[in-house]
Amino acid sequence: MKLKAVSGIMLALLFTGVLIVAFSIASGIVKVSVSPQSSLPVHNINTGLNYSAIQEAIDANETFGGHTILADPGTYTENITVHKSITLTGTNKDNTVIEATPYINVTAHNVTITTFTIRYGVYLKDYNNLTITNIRIVNFIYISIDLVNSNNSIISNNEIYYYAGNETIGILLRYSFFCTIEDNILSGMMGGIAMDYSHNNTVRGNSIVGSPLIPDDVGLAVGRSSDNTFIGNTVKEQSFAGVWILDSLTRNFFFHNNFIDNVMFQVRVHPLSNTTIWDNGYPSGGNYWSDYTGVDVKSGPYQNETGSDGIGDTPYGIEGNNQDNYPLTKPYGGPYDIGITNITTSKTVVGQGYNLSIGIKIVNYGINSEIFGATAYANKTAINQRQITLTSRNSTIITFAWNTTGVPYSNYTITANATIVLGETDTADNTYTDGWVVVTIPGDINGDGTVNILDAIKLAGAFGSKPDDDNWNPNADINSDDSVNILDAIILAGNFGETV
Repeated sequence: MKLKAVSGIMLALLFTGVLIVAFSIASGIVKVSVSPQSSLPVHNINTGLNYSAIQEAIDANETFGGHTILADPGTYTENITVHKSITLTGTNKDNTVIEATPYINVTAHNVTITTFTIRYGVYLKDYNNLTITNIRIVNFIYISIDLVNSNNSIISNNEIYYYAGNETIGILLRYSFFCTIEDNILSGMMGGIAMDYSHNNTVRGNSIVGSPLIPDDVGLAVGRSSDNTFIGNTVKEQSFAGVWILDSLTRNFFFHNNFIDNVMFQVRVHPLSNTTIWDNGYPSGGNYWSDYTGVDVKSGPYQNETGSDGIGDTPYGIEGNNQDNYPLTKPYGGPYDIGITNITTSKTVVGQGYNLSIGIKIVNYGINSEIFGATAYANKTAINQRQITLTSRNSTIITFAWNTTGVPYSNYTITANATIVLGETDTADNTYTDGWVVVTIPGDINGDGTVNILDAIKLAGAFGSKPDDDNWNPNADINSDDSVNILDAIILAGNFGETV
């Protein structure tokens, strides 16, 4: 029943146009409430003339195009039609507000709208080269930004919010080509970004977050649209689907996207659709799926070579015959990305004056070979460092020896850091912390600060063992020679009864 209800709502929004009213807007000014900085708050930057309202400035009979109209901070409650090729900009999107009921209507080519908070939305039909950037849109009616038969338009770096917005869509392209939807934040609506009969568009770097107040929300909805590229988007916590392919006539490309905790479906695919491509080949990779359960111990285009590469060893299955052949094992962080995935220590208790081995696993998730530094720390003190060269989609384990001579008795947290490479933006995993190590009296095998019979019992239980033996205890290998033997027993006996 839920799927039927969602289908009806989304299809109505996307394809029938039932919720789109006739777009003729009166040109009269309803109300303007502005800050007291100027009695004429709207300025034509090109002519130097000032106006009392935005629509008045747009309507002014100028002799040349390409104007920039600047609005002072304030709230402009107007019916606005942009019928000229202009740039309309606010002073600051936090305090320059347009209340344009039911939307700003654009009826010209080459229009830019920027740096406002807009209540309601923007509509354009049959005109090209619209740019909407650095806008915050709230409280819109049905559709925040609606482009119909608009080519080469750019919608970028905007914030679109509608809390509990049932039957609302953030950005909708209909019959539109070669548009770019980039780096927008969308939250709280039934449909984040949707397409119908729209081709050769790029949807890149957007964040689309679902709302627990909407039972059937969808991040990306695509119908009857082909050759669109969806890259680097994060779609999370949608109650119905992260992506919904609504029909079988689509052929689109999805890669480097992060699909995180979408409840019913990460992707819902029309049963006859099998032409969508879900990865960008090797070594570029596919998408990150939060419910992927595969492992990453192999590498290479056939995932049969030794070593991790940040790509799962088995494909991620999607409905029908769809699959991501190269699922990413961490959220996509950009083309330049170094990450530390693990730290291992040869033991958890080490006698003062003896060596401890620290192994650090590092993966190059990026597209180029990188040269960077790696450093291991005990608490905040650097133990050792090294310069590393690591090729794309390759991993390495480097080992540092920590000589604990003179190191005070204490518990130490072991941390590793990889320096940030040029162009790297996802730096959270450049630092990795894993557990602790006790530096104590040689022979204090259990790390309780005293060498006593309890330690002797542990040594006896591991006596004669080597790594990989069932009874191997690395802490009992006091002198770190990969064998628990008489030499370790002599060290323990020499310190028997000692206390930290």
